[in-house]
Amino acid sequence: MDEEDNWEDEDDDEEVIYRDGSHTDAILSLSWNHEYRQLLASGSADHTVKIWDMTTRKCSHTFTHHHDKVQCVLFHPNEPYILATGSFDQTVSIIDCRSGQVVTVYNLPSEIESMQWDPHYLFHLYCSCENGEIVVFDMRITSSTTAGMNPLPLCIFKAHDKTCTSISFSSAIDGYMATASVDKTVRIWDCQHLHTENNNIEVEVVPISNTTNTTTSKKSNSNSKAKKGKNSTSSASTSTLSSIKPKLIAEKR
Repeated sequence: MDEEDNWEDEDDDEEVIYRDGSHTDAILSLSWNHEYRQLLASGSADHTVKIWDMTTRKCSHTFTHHHDKVQCVLFHPNEPYILATGSFDQTVSIIDCRSGQVVTVYNLPSEIESMQWDPHYLFHLYCSCENGEIVVFDMRITSSTTAGMNPLPLCIFKAHDKTCTSISFSSAIDGYMATASVDKTVRIWDCQHLHTENNNIEVEVVPISNTTNTTTSKKSNSNSKAKKGKNSTSSASTSTLSSIKPKLIAEKR
């Protein structure tokens, strides 16, 4: 016992020397760039997002657009310059790393827990929240129909009764998604019908703070379908909240 106590005391006395540009609080998330393998993004409780060049082992850029802990960072799987970030300030941001600018900011109904890009429809970003909801954003939607508001999500649905902690997509089956929660359940969802090719989808414009009250109804005129390897953020659209939701197909306790 004495030797163990001495080892712990010696370890506590060691001074840790951090590199210039290091985070000043806990690192909560990491994401490797799929194309530029030397680039690593990190999100921290110090409210910042950093891009690291592992060949030089230096921080190449620091983003300070969030106002609370950064829970999630995630590079786009096909567009290497696109980085999604999610924070406890209840926002998700899309960053263009070429310009270093925040392209779009989306609001969340509660604090974010995790996020995933849909591997079969790469325009769609799924975010799980503390209140058990999952919010789906289309990164092509960059403006709102209401002046002064951030773009609305594509859809919001209640995935679990308690905090939804994790999202995972099947790499083999188009639209199949699994979610896990602190309510001790794992659920399987079919999201394929969100990948619709119908150009006349009925959608509802609803305030993010009150998803039960419909304010406006209009039809979408978008006629482009995302294809893997063909994604682009150039075709901006107005913000709409769809009445289409993923279908629950299985649950395991």
